[in-house]
Amino acid sequence: MDRVPADPQGGLTPAPTSTGASTRTPRGQRLITLMCAFVAGGLVWFATPHGAALLPDSVQYIAAARRLASGFGLEAPNARGDWSALTRFPPLYPGLLAGAASVTGLDPVDIARPLQALISMLNVWLAARLFRRTEVARFAAPVAALLTSVAPSVLRINTQALSEGLFLSLMLLAIDQLLSWGAARSRRTILLCGAASAAAALTRYAGASIIAFAAVMIAVAPRRANEPRRANDLALYLSASASPLFCWLLRNALVAGDAVARSFAVHSPRRQDFQHGLSTVAGWLSPWELPAVVLQPAAQATPLILLLAGLLIVRARSRKRLASPQESRILQAPQTVPTLLGFAAAYLAFIVVARTFVDAAVPFDERLLLPLLVLLGPVAAASAWTTVARRSAAVRVLTRSTIIAWVASLGARSATWANEVRGTGQALEAARWRDSAALAFVKALPDECRIVSNAPDAVYVWTGRPAALLPARTDPITEGVNAGIASELDALQQGVVAGHLTIAHFDAVTWRWYLPSGPQLRAILGDAAPTREVGDGWLAGCGVETIELGGAGGLSPGDS
Repeated sequence: MDRVPADPQGGLTPAPTSTGASTRTPRGQRLITLMCAFVAGGLVWFATPHGAALLPDSVQYIAAARRLASGFGLEAPNARGDWSALTRFPPLYPGLLAGAASVTGLDPVDIARPLQALISMLNVWLAARLFRRTEVARFAAPVAALLTSVAPSVLRINTQALSEGLFLSLMLLAIDQLLSWGAARSRRTILLCGAASAAAALTRYAGASIIAFAAVMIAVAPRRANEPRRANDLALYLSASASPLFCWLLRNALVAGDAVARSFAVHSPRRQDFQHGLSTVAGWLSPWELPAVVLQPAAQATPLILLLAGLLIVRARSRKRLASPQESRILQAPQTVPTLLGFAAAYLAFIVVARTFVDAAVPFDERLLLPLLVLLGPVAAASAWTTVARRSAAVRVLTRSTIIAWVASLGARSATWANEVRGTGQALEAARWRDSAALAFVKALPDECRIVSNAPDAVYVWTGRPAALLPARTDPITEGVNAGIASELDALQQGVVAGHLTIAHFDAVTWRWYLPSGPQLRAILGDAAPTREVGDGWLAGCGVETIELGGAGGLSPGDS
């Protein structure tokens, strides 16, 4: 069969299929997708017997959902230990938790686990659908389903009460509808693409990259005969996609005086930031869980591996004779691979710009880079699969066996990890927090004691009490030095000595490098305030001398 010809004008155009070819999804692909979806949901459920993992960002979502479900509006705990309008995070994920909580009567903490399991299943279906609808190689669609079900990075994100899983769903849907618009040029698909893009931007601000990329693709797509003016489609898309985000940012500016709770400043990414990103990619490529001592040298080789993968894609797309048209349609459809690669580049550029000018705390970790794995993994695998189609049998067997073994190794790593965290828990759901003596003492403090802590999120999750964050020496978002740190520490010391404040310091918190350390706080307090050692931390100030506990631990999230 002849190679599918590329559209001479380029752009988002449909790829013709062979005469009489069925447009139905092969039964085998449907079965694989269904199995992968159940595996994804099952792994999430198996790994989270104590509930979805709660990270500091998760606490903001859970708290905002609780306040919204209780009729207070979208509010979240702030560094002062009280409530303020939610602006740092978009509203869709906490809104979804609040809606489910209102319908079921359950707490958002309990909603997060089944919600994340359902989202993980949805992502498998959407990933397979994206590659199927765009004339994907029959190998790439199952790889997409497998990667979104068993890749360790995907599983870890799906077990956490975070918005990344929902963002991935909406991103896949938006790209799928953008490609559908390229084939059909219908108003329905452009509205669906706009709605998905808007929802993605209201889930994570990185969704703005989808809006910008899709707008450019619509604007530069070649106009067909008798087609309405392209400006109409572009205006329709932008009104559907950008208007909701604009309204949300306007609301933030009106109620809080700040659209995104971030200030613009230049804080360029450092070398270690990019090394962190390369280490993340190296972890995706490795069939084993690499220790930290191996990750750094592996990261050095990652750019070469990515370059080779890019060359494979180019070579596979440029081949004039392919062994199986069904195996290589993704590489022939002119709109598919450029769209996926183009969006990956746009997304990567967005997070680098955000790290440089908006938020110095943006890490190039698996949370942020996950869309690249889901989008580019199947493309690279399909490219390698088809490139060796006409090679010797030994080369074909070696290459394809390596790909299959790589995917299988990811599944084995995920199963091992899920079994480990099932017993220990993750983040603020870990056993050390469930059994924390310090948290048990905090929970028993008199109501009149205001709590200041290096872990206000853990205090809120496990005791239901709001807590203020210790004064920061450096702003982690702007990396600016806090000029008022001395006066803030003096006020803290006076409040503790006067018996109005309680400092709750937890030894497990090592990630907040910008706060005063435990020894520094003790030096500031001196002997003027009562202090109590409580196993995994210490307390000082109000109420610490009057508490007597018969036992510690056994806390439940949100106990109050």
